[in-house]
Amino acid sequence: MARWILKSSILLYFLVVSKSIDECPKNCVCKHSSQRDGPDWIKVRCGDIVPVNSLDELDLLNIASEIVQLNLTRNRLTAFTPKIQFVALQKLDISKNQLTALYNNQFIEVPNLRRLDISGNNIKHIDVLSFANLRHLERLKLNQNEINTITKGTFKSLMALKQLDISNNPLTCDCDLLWLLGWIQKTSLKLMSNPKCASPATFKGIALRKLQIGIDIHCKSPAGSRELPVIKLEPNQSQVVFEGDTLKLVCTAPSLLDNFDVGDSQGSSYIEWLWLDSDPKNHFDEIEISNRFSIDSGLLISSLKISTLNRNHTGIWSCRLNSTQGNYSEGLMLIVISDATKYCPILTTTNNKGTYMWPRTVVNYTVTIPCESIQLNRDVSQQQAAHFCSPSGDWIHLNTSQCAYISETTKILEQFSKVNLSLTKGSIYESAKHFKNYTSNLKIFRDVMDLEYTIQTIENYVHYLPEEKELGGILMDVLNNVIELSRNYLEEADLEYNILRKIINLSEHIAEFTTAPIIHKSNIAVEEFPVKQEVFAGMTCTWYINSLNSSDRLFYCITSNRPVLSGMQDRIIEASIQIPASLFYQLQQQDIVLDRSMQRILIGMFSNGKLFPVYKKYSGLDITTAVVGVKLANFLVTNLTEPIYVMLRLPPRAIVENTIMIPVWWNATSNEGKGNWSSEGCELSHEVQDNIVFHCKQLGYYGLLQNVSNTGIVRIGAKFRLSHPAIYVGSFILFLSLFIVILTYCICYMSIQMPKKAKHSLVNMWIAVVLLIFVYVFGIYQTEDLQLCQIIGLTLHYFTLCTLFWMCVGLTTMYKRLSKNDNTIELQDDELPSDQPIQKPILGLYLIGWGVALMVCGISGAVNMKEYAAHTHCFLSSTPALSALFIPAVVLLLILSALFLLIRCAIYSSDANGHLSEGTQVTENVDLDLLEPSFPNPDHTSVRSSSTKTRSSEVEDAEHAPATQLKAYTIFLILYILTWFSCALATVKPFRFQYEEDIFSIIYAILATVLGAFTLFFYCIARNDIRTQWLLLHNWIKRKGVCFRSRNISDAAQNIPQIQIQPLPLPPAGNSPPAEIHITSRSSSRSSSHTKSNSNNSNVLKAAVNLNGSTMEEPHGARINNVNLVVLHRQQYRTNNTITNFIENPANTAQVFYNPYQSTVARRFFKKQRQHMMKRNNLTMRKCTQSDSASIISSKHITDNSSIDQSIFGTNSKVNNTNIHVEHVCKTKHRNPNVLSDSHEEISLNNVPIEKTDVKC
Repeated sequence: MARWILKSSILLYFLVVSKSIDECPKNCVCKHSSQRDGPDWIKVRCGDIVPVNSLDELDLLNIASEIVQLNLTRNRLTAFTPKIQFVALQKLDISKNQLTALYNNQFIEVPNLRRLDISGNNIKHIDVLSFANLRHLERLKLNQNEINTITKGTFKSLMALKQLDISNNPLTCDCDLLWLLGWIQKTSLKLMSNPKCASPATFKGIALRKLQIGIDIHCKSPAGSRELPVIKLEPNQSQVVFEGDTLKLVCTAPSLLDNFDVGDSQGSSYIEWLWLDSDPKNHFDEIEISNRFSIDSGLLISSLKISTLNRNHTGIWSCRLNSTQGNYSEGLMLIVISDATKYCPILTTTNNKGTYMWPRTVVNYTVTIPCESIQLNRDVSQQQAAHFCSPSGDWIHLNTSQCAYISETTKILEQFSKVNLSLTKGSIYESAKHFKNYTSNLKIFRDVMDLEYTIQTIENYVHYLPEEKELGGILMDVLNNVIELSRNYLEEADLEYNILRKIINLSEHIAEFTTAPIIHKSNIAVEEFPVKQEVFAGMTCTWYINSLNSSDRLFYCITSNRPVLSGMQDRIIEASIQIPASLFYQLQQQDIVLDRSMQRILIGMFSNGKLFPVYKKYSGLDITTAVVGVKLANFLVTNLTEPIYVMLRLPPRAIVENTIMIPVWWNATSNEGKGNWSSEGCELSHEVQDNIVFHCKQLGYYGLLQNVSNTGIVRIGAKFRLSHPAIYVGSFILFLSLFIVILTYCICYMSIQMPKKAKHSLVNMWIAVVLLIFVYVFGIYQTEDLQLCQIIGLTLHYFTLCTLFWMCVGLTTMYKRLSKNDNTIELQDDELPSDQPIQKPILGLYLIGWGVALMVCGISGAVNMKEYAAHTHCFLSSTPALSALFIPAVVLLLILSALFLLIRCAIYSSDANGHLSEGTQVTENVDLDLLEPSFPNPDHTSVRSSSTKTRSSEVEDAEHAPATQLKAYTIFLILYILTWFSCALATVKPFRFQYEEDIFSIIYAILATVLGAFTLFFYCIARNDIRTQWLLLHNWIKRKGVCFRSRNISDAAQNIPQIQIQPLPLPPAGNSPPAEIHITSRSSSRSSSHTKSNSNNSNVLKAAVNLNGSTMEEPHGARINNVNLVVLHRQQYRTNNTITNFIENPANTAQVFYNPYQSTVARRFFKKQRQHMMKRNNLTMRKCTQSDSASIISSKHITDNSSIDQSIFGTNSKVNNTNIHVEHVCKTKHRNPNVLSDSHEEISLNNVPIEKTDVKC
């Protein structure tokens, strides 16, 4: 690998060397200098073997752009005039040649030169522009030449110059050269090798830098120019003095001499004093003036003295040098302060050039302050801000033109406007994209100058539209963005720079060279159409707006003069203009000459009237609609016999109903060329839906003018309207059905055999639906009030989500009940039941059902509150805003789907693990807790039941099985979603076909009726407990004295058939005969093929236990009191003739509840009991021949006292919410034996010994 790299390096080296050999000119040596991140540069040295006489001898064309150093020293060059440009050249050495002069623009082909060596030549003359364009030059060597003097301004363009060497030249140290000293001090330049003077004889051999102007030499000008003689005025600054003071001014100036030899006379020069450009002696008598000439220094000296100043002396005082060669002056401002002097107050001004504080100043005085931002490439002394204090004491004429901008935005936009696009023709489109991206952020526009530079930049780009077709779309994007700026900002910019008219003209000019639709934007749509006047059949152009997204617009034109009266799908008409087919005929009638070529009709649409301000006549009014216009070339067309028809979408109803709309057109020639609106020739026609139609007799831009001075928020909203009648019908039926259900569940809350959490979930879900219906019916079209409309939209969003959340809560509680029952842990014989579980507060359900939706809607309202008020309805309008509804709704539907699957699996698992026997299902409503007797406690004489009291919140639905409940939830959810969407489609009307609202409204009414009827039937009519309560309510209304009674309240007047378990006396120790147990039972059964399945799922409580007073003794003296088993016939409970209330002992009775689907727990319990009975059974089960009646069991043999503990009634096992049934297994020949038959037979099997007990689950 290393060998391969070495070979590659050697090969690359030879390629480079060979290339340099091929490209390097003859008689030159080239050396490449490789760069890590850039191209290779070349250093060239020529003439070492054969001297070069001219640059034409060197062929440097192929490598000119790569040369960084060019060494031509020790050749025979007489001039340096390259014909090609050396862009990369940084160091040039042409020393020791035969150059005699440097001419203007000598080095223009080496613009990036940094080091220049011209030493050792015969240069005698240097033109003033010899070093023009060398802005990057840092070192210049002119030593060892024949230079006598250097003209002022020769080094002016060398802004980066740091070192200058003019040594070993015969320098003449006169005023033509000594300007160089001041320039060197000002620019901090380093003068190398200490040049010395060669003449005049007085200064020969003296170092140039040691000469002092005014001391060693008196010059005509410090810069070597004969235009500005040196005049010195002391004091040299403006003076502020008090009235009564004395002032003396001294003016000195050199006499104008051609040489500087001592002994020359004064000549014809003299100094005079001026006050406000006139002789002060003509105004003041107390002035003393004296003049003298200093022979030693060659200066003219003049002094002016004012012994007593007064306020009249305030003004500009100057001294002037008069000579045959010209007049030169210097002056100062004198301010005399008196008691009557006026002042301008302290003032702070802020603009794009900085913040300046102007001091308290005397009137008629201009104050200057250094600029806040200084440009280093300009003279610092000239960068000053000025403000004039007027005679009235006010600050006027603020001038910051010499200052740089302090805003980075303004600086950048200024650079954009000054870019020379002719040099970047290949990248104009890319630079325009950068310009667009920078101006897309409207927050950067703070000063009106920012907008002015933006428009100037667009004007520069417009010139390249014929070459760059896609450039128009970029520029139109910028203009479209500019219209979003505030109205005040645009008007302020228009006041100074006429910005608005420029924007309109630019948009029209872009349309001339750019094809649609790339110039159709959200705020501007301009297009030019070529037409032939002979075949012109009229034109209608319409601007559509998306009803859900106001920034989505469509510009569409057809060659017809038929009006457009309706919108497109999902779009409404924003503006439309209709041009008659007789347009060109009317122009001919007005003697307007048009050539036979194609005519160009320009159609323009603007989203608002910001670009068309209202002046003077219509002050207080404003354009509240879009602006649409038509133009024909540059003709001003008026007085059309067949007018232009315009249709604009109506402005806010709050304005329309309180003010008069004025149709107007834009007259660009009025108001001194600024333009203004005019109502001449325009008349209102009629209204079409939410649009107003008018016509005008002129070509131009059109709008609706209204008084908006008394209006607040300008909003475009539809007028309130009523919903479709089917909406009201369906909503009323659904509302009434749900109201009946809610009222029933609230009144009969304690009597409904349903889990507590399930009842809360259902009732709150129905309440959310009812409130949703109410708010929708009465608020969906409240679009006139913006805030009310937003609140209604937010409320609809909230109740929509609340319904789904409460459905999730209901299914979650249902799944928890099923999973809890399925996962019941069986206890061992010697284990005591666990403590009563801590009940979770019902408040948690409300926090989920109402609280989570509140948080979602709160966040959505904080972000998109304005989106809750659409144009035609009060709800979320745009697609991004609708995600606040659909995303949570989809998540909730996924959760509901998961809950549906989990509950279905739980039900299937419960059925698959084991089923209750037919006989067990008869008495499956008897809670095992009620069948457990109390156990003797050796430490106490009383017995307490160890079973936990059943809570109402754990009661399973006695009417509907879990599978049925799950189906009901599914049906309700599907109907709810379909109803919601049909209602939404009837409101929004997205498909835009005929009778769309009617169809969806009728579908909504049907679905709402089905939803209400289903809810009322399933949750009320189909429930026995609800029907019973309705019957009791009916009876109570008749009697008006009987109150509702719960199922746990006994009715003393009724006789309840009971199964009496006789007290068992405790047998003595030994083999005493066992006592007999007599059990009598009355039951009836119903013959049905569905006894084992659905018929049992909807039954109510069929068995109860009453603990009453019979007792029996035990060895330790403990008693088991009040043990009775009550078995009620299901049919008896359902009919009015049977007993509906049970007698309970208020002190000892346990709560009875119904939980038929805990088959898994029952199966485990019976399996456990069967194992115990197989081992220690003291009862024998005999077969009976009775088939269709309930058993009457008598037990005669109890072998010992422990039988109570081992029997099914004496076990200490604890299985909550599980119902059991003890029966004889009777074999018969009947095909369909069923203990629930309706035979109502009563069979007594007294004295029949029980040999075996069979328990089935």
